[in-house]
Amino acid sequence: IRDTELAVFKKFSVFISVDTGPLYVADALGVPTIDIIGPSDPKMQSPQGRTVILRGGQGEGVKPCAYVLYPQDCKKEGVGKLMDVSPEDVLKAYENIISK
Repeated sequence: IRDTELAVFKKFSVFISVDTGPLYVADALGVPTIDIIGPSDPKMQSPQGRTVILRGGQGEGVKPCAYVLYPQDCKKEGVGKLMDVSPEDVLKAYENIISK
């Protein structure tokens, strides 16, 4: 990542993303993040800063099937669980971070 790209990340008040590389860049730079995850285990790999984790299907006994070190084919499940996170869930998480 170039310095100009890092400078852009530093301007964000909150970074909202699915669980991908740019989210971890924002987290490493101290930007509060909202991490939207599918069928992965948030304890296995999650941002370490000021983060709200939104997990699709939470409370429905969702079993993780996506692991960093042990990839499995659960793309269909993953997309479905990501879609369970509503825009209202994201807005509520955003308002929670901004209010602090």
